[in-house]
Amino acid sequence: MVSEAVWTNWGGTASCRPAEVEHPASEEEIVAALKRAATGGERVKVAGSGHSFTDIACTGGRMLKLDRYNHVVEVDAAKRTVTVEAGITIADLAEELARNGLAFPNLGDIGYQSISGAISTSTHGTGEKLGNLATQVKALRLVLADGSALDLSARSDPESFQAARVSLGALGVISTVTLQCVPAFTLHAVDGPGKLDEVLERFDDDARSNHHYEFYWFPYTDACLVKSNNRTEEALRPKAKARSWLDVEFDGTPLYWCV
Repeated sequence: MVSEAVWTNWGGTASCRPAEVEHPASEEEIVAALKRAATGGERVKVAGSGHSFTDIACTGGRMLKLDRYNHVVEVDAAKRTVTVEAGITIADLAEELARNGLAFPNLGDIGYQSISGAISTSTHGTGEKLGNLATQVKALRLVLADGSALDLSARSDPESFQAARVSLGALGVISTVTLQCVPAFTLHAVDGPGKLDEVLERFDDDARSNHHYEFYWFPYTDACLVKSNNRTEEALRPKAKARSWLDVEFDGTPLYWCV
């Protein structure tokens, strides 16, 4: 599928008008798009959800969006791995993992990022002993500029694999990704206000004593929003819908501090 439009990133900080925007739905269509670009002397950029605030995905050449290449290829419950097409979003993959009793070891805040974009830009969560999403990659398949495909893992080609995991889209088009998962778990979340000086003073201790710990500072004030998440064996107690909506819409805004 081909479309022509102005592309804008999520934050509205970067935009471009690609010569063509293609939405391949298979590896064969990715290969065909790359060969067309090579024949026409065009540069190729792959854009995920556009979550990066930089202009890294911008191009006047051919843009590939993998939103139609977004399926789960295989779930290996015994090895706790999942292989997916590169355009699947983190949110959709998390739901599929949950149905199979699995989970990501660590995640960032944004669920609509594509998995390939998230690993390629070193998207991370929190946790002193936890790595970013790229550290969860066990193997990936990379389609190169000439249309050939390269299967990479730490065993097959350690140096190229390391580079491909956080490649910023510079080495080729990620086709499929195999991720190491963990058994599904429940987190107990605690969000609350804090004062900047106090938060900084105890930051090292709090980071060590929580599975996940972070804070947001409100510039020109001494106010912080402090967030901790810890694994628990307690029964799941999800937030009420109204509270969930309030947190999503107003978390980190002045209104949040009035409720």
